[in-house]
Amino acid sequence: MNDDMNTPIVLSYLFDLVKIINSANEGKQHLTINDINELKKLFEKYVFEIFGLKPIKQHAEKSDLSSLMNLILDIRNEAKSKKDWATADKIRDSLNEIKIEIKDTKDGAQWDYKN
Repeated sequence: MNDDMNTPIVLSYLFDLVKIINSANEGKQHLTINDINELKKLFEKYVFEIFGLKPIKQHAEKSDLSSLMNLILDIRNEAKSKKDWATADKIRDSLNEIKIEIKDTKDGAQWDYKN
């Protein structure tokens, strides 16, 4: 326990594991399905079980996010109806910065994730 179970060394191996997976994604290295499954199990065991980290959700639950986006679009539409273009543009631009695209259509504003 004096060396904290070599945690820094284990972390360095996990980073190496990520490099291998990224190389495979880029086509520089070949991994079989069995290899991928084993690497995934190993990574999850160390990251989630041993280190106790929790996965980060990429996006909120779809229904929660849809409700939030509807509220934001309503506020933007209200600003546009009052000819408050600065606020409407700020909302659009701020969402754009976090990779959410607003499209104004004849049926109203729509949103989607940018690729």
